[in-house]
Amino acid sequence: MQHTLKTLICFSMINATYTISTAEPGRNFLVSGYSSELAVYSEVNGYPEFKFLWDVDPNLIWLQQVGNDLYGMHNVEQLNGERGGVISRWRMEEDMLIKQEALSLLEPGPVHLLVDTEHNLAFTANYVSASVTVVQLTAEGHLDYVSQVLLYRDEFCSRDQSRPSQVVRNGDLVWILDKGCDFIYTYRIQRLEEDDSVWSLTYLSTHHVHEGRDLAHEENIFPNHSYSIS
Repeated sequence: MQHTLKTLICFSMINATYTISTAEPGRNFLVSGYSSELAVYSEVNGYPEFKFLWDVDPNLIWLQQVGNDLYGMHNVEQLNGERGGVISRWRMEEDMLIKQEALSLLEPGPVHLLVDTEHNLAFTANYVSASVTVVQLTAEGHLDYVSQVLLYRDEFCSRDQSRPSQVVRNGDLVWILDKGCDFIYTYRIQRLEEDDSVWSLTYLSTHHVHEGRDLAHEENIFPNHSYSIS
């Protein structure tokens, strides 16, 4: 049986919550979760109507659509024996969702994925391992290699406390939200001096917000900009 998706609108399904507020009638959207399946729904008269399931790799908990590509994030402990969560890239081929490639993040516990096509980068906030992974993409958007792993531990907040939960970008500035330490880390995306075709994150500052602010997913950090919240 063939299934044609007019438009893929992707959401992360965590703790059984999701939204279809941006889905147009007759269009489909995907719901991912802690399983080896993606659920495909259609919006009918303002309500989600289940259509079918797709088999995917385990624990695909986040999806981001960029053009014809779907980037996925897997909350697993290893890939082919290599420690770390996983980022993957998928495409629709003959009405089927086909994985193009997958890459280890080198650190486990990813909870948020952000793909930046302007700089050909992808970022994951790795909650369990108190880290952020930066992945270099090719000009075609393929997953290339891990270019940076940022580990969070200092005299003010130990690695046992740190819980990076989201990555937000505005131009060449990147903010890392740390739910465990109530910190927001600021970075600038800059070209490497030794290779100007490669971008990396350069640390700028740390902002301490009020305790209990709950920085899991922050919607209104910056005025006049909107961000997707899971």
